[in-house]
Amino acid sequence: MNLDQLFTLRYWITTNPGTLSLPTVISFGIFFCLCIAAPFLFTLYYRTQKKVLAKPEKRLMQKLKSMCVTMGGLGLVWLAFAYETLPILSARFWLLILIVCAGIWIYAIYGYATKDMKEQLEQIKQREQLSKYMPRKL
Repeated sequence: MNLDQLFTLRYWITTNPGTLSLPTVISFGIFFCLCIAAPFLFTLYYRTQKKVLAKPEKRLMQKLKSMCVTMGGLGLVWLAFAYETLPILSARFWLLILIVCAGIWIYAIYGYATKDMKEQLEQIKQREQLSKYMPRKL
């Protein structure tokens, strides 16, 4: 494959890109299937380790799971269309749109993890510190 054509607009906008080679189909298929399987593997790992996650951490994991399953599913749908060489639906620009959407989603999750989640975890720690000195119900 000529890598120079990756930087031309015509390569990405063509509505009938032709067939994908078998190694490309297999590579994309494995990648998208791993995207779908990753959340379930992480859940299995946390359950076997018996790690207890705080509510903000559970919310972060839920956001990551939903992103992986959605992007993996949409990627497999695009791959099926590309394998069947359906015009318009198998166009390469759908892959670019998928990558851009995944980047935006990752940026939003990163913002939650670095800003909101840290604040929520600090509030939980402060509540725990205060509750140590409060009288308990008998």
